[in-house]
Amino acid sequence: RAFQHGHSSTGIPARAFQHGHSSAGIPDLHLMPFSMATVSFVRVVFEHRVAPVNDSWSLAFKRPNSIGFSLVELIVVIGVIAIMIGVLIPAVQYAREASRTTTCQNNLRQIALAAINFESAKKCLPAGNLGYAQAVDWNDFRNTPTGIHWRKVPSSSFWVQLLPYIEQQELASQLHPAFFRKGESLVGAKNRDNTDVQWFGDADGFRTAAETSFPLLFCPSDSLSNGVGNAIVFGGTQPVTIDENEDRMDYTPDLQSLLELRYVSSNFLGCSGAPSGGIHQDQTRHKYRGALSSGEIIRLSLIRDGLAQTILFGESLGYREDYQLTRAQSWTVGGVARMRGNSPWMTDLGGIFNPTDQMLGTSRESSVVGFASAHPLSVNFVLADGSTVATSRSTDWMILYNLAGIADAQETGE
Repeated sequence: RAFQHGHSSTGIPARAFQHGHSSAGIPDLHLMPFSMATVSFVRVVFEHRVAPVNDSWSLAFKRPNSIGFSLVELIVVIGVIAIMIGVLIPAVQYAREASRTTTCQNNLRQIALAAINFESAKKCLPAGNLGYAQAVDWNDFRNTPTGIHWRKVPSSSFWVQLLPYIEQQELASQLHPAFFRKGESLVGAKNRDNTDVQWFGDADGFRTAAETSFPLLFCPSDSLSNGVGNAIVFGGTQPVTIDENEDRMDYTPDLQSLLELRYVSSNFLGCSGAPSGGIHQDQTRHKYRGALSSGEIIRLSLIRDGLAQTILFGESLGYREDYQLTRAQSWTVGGVARMRGNSPWMTDLGGIFNPTDQMLGTSRESSVVGFASAHPLSVNFVLADGSTVATSRSTDWMILYNLAGIADAQETGE
C-alpha cells in the first residue's frame, strides 16, 4: 500500500527523492548550494522536532511532548551558566581591583609631585611633621608638667604643608600661621579674634581642617574614606626614646577625648625611614632615616641613595586587628610611618622568621605607625623621582630598610 500512496519501501514519501533528499529523508546537502543546504537542513530538523505533522513517517521520528526542554537539557544549561558566572565574577573583581590600584598609584604620584614642587619653591621637602627633629625623652614628651611637648607645637603633617600645592588654598588660608612654621609654640599665641591658644586644638582653622575630607587622602580599595568610626584618633607622631637601645613613635592622647570632632584620617603617610625618625643617639639607625622624618629639613640633593631608590610616601591603614580599625592618625597632625612597623629594630629581630609580615600590613592586621594596604598582594609606594612601585609582601625585609633610608648607600635592585 505504501507504493500505492506515493511512499517508498522505507515509508518515506516518494516526493522526497524528487527534491534533493536522500533515501533516509535527510537533505542530500552536497547536491545543493551551501545556503540552500543549510536552510533545508534546519527546516527538516525543526519539522522533525516541533512541527505538527500528520503523516505516519514523521510521527515515527517525533518524541512525545517534544515542545520545550527536557529536565536533563535544563540541568545542562543551568550548569553551563553557573560555570560562566564562576569564571566571569573573578575576572570582573580583578578588573575593578586593577582600576582601584591605578587610582591609588595616581594619588601617590600627585602627592609626590606636590612635594617636589614644594622642594623647588622652599628648597627643602616638607617635613613628615613639624614636630621636634631631635628624638625627645618619652617622659618629657608625655608628662613634663611645665608644658607637655605635644601641646607646645602642632606637629602639622606634610598634608598641611602641601595644602597650597594640592589645590586646597582655601583650607590653608583658614589655619593659624603657626601650623606652617617648624617648631613654633602655640602656647600663648592669639587667634584672629584675639582669643588665647592653649594647644593646637584651640587654634584657628583646626576644627574645620580636621573634619575636612578630599579624594586625594584615600585609596579606593580601603574603607577609610567612610570615616574612622569608633577608632581612637591620634596625632603628632613624634620620635621618642626610652633608652639608647630603643626608638619609638609617640603621639597625642586620644584627640576625641580632648576635642570632640568627626576626625578624618588618610591612607597615605610620609616615610620616616626604617626607624621612628628624628636624630637618634644610635648613629647606626641614623643612616636609615627617611626623607620625611619629624622636624627634619631634607633637600632632594641630600638623598644619597638616589631618588629612584628612596621612598617618599606609602600606604597605611591605621591600627587594625582582625579587620577592625581601632586607632588612626588624623591627617592634620602626625602623618608619618616607619618602615619597620611594629617589628623590632634590625639588631633585635631574634627568631622572627619573616619580619616583612610585620612591616607590610594587611586589612586584617596593621600598625598605626606602619605601612599597609587593602590590596591583596602588595603595598604601593612613591619614590623621590615621582615613580610608583607596588611592593610585594614577599620582599626581603632588608630591601625595605634600604628603600626607606636616604643614606644607607645600598642598591635595592627594585
